[in-house]
Amino acid sequence: MYESKLRYFTTDNQLAPTPEEKVQQAETLAQQAQAEVTRFREILLAQGLDPDNI
Repeated sequence: MYESKLRYFTTDNQLAPTPEEKVQQAETLAQQAQAEVTRFREILLAQGLDPDNI
């Protein structure tokens, strides 16, 4: 039991994420990746390089 709910734990006693938590984690990672892409594009553009033609 975790927070009054039946939850699964891994063999090393880590709380296993629910499907909803996995979706949230994936969305967060996708947002972070998109932010990195945007940052790298800005860096390339600032150096006078067109990121679409590299």
